[in-house]
Amino acid sequence: MSSSQWLDIAVLAIAFVAAISGWRSGALGSLLSFVGVLLGAVAGVLLAPHLVAHISAPRAKLFAALFLILALVVVGEVAGVVLGRAVRSAIRSPSIRFFDSV
Repeated sequence: MSSSQWLDIAVLAIAFVAAISGWRSGALGSLLSFVGVLLGAVAGVLLAPHLVAHISAPRAKLFAALFLILALVVVGEVAGVVLGRAVRSAIRSPSIRFFDSV
């Protein structure tokens, strides 16, 4: 197998795991997780220039900016997952839970 075929297999495996995870967390949980990722990315992009203004080395600026953005994306995603689980557990109607799982 070529390296591109292994990459294709890895992408399909990740997509499969993401689909199962999305089904388990429900539509609302997945949506809130996605919103958390977006908000974290936007916050990171907006805050990164202020952080790197105090760093003189170009490579260190790049790593600091990427680390900040990645860290805020992770924080946003975790916050979205926690909020999504809370919302999902608060849903009592079986029909709404069914549609949330689809």
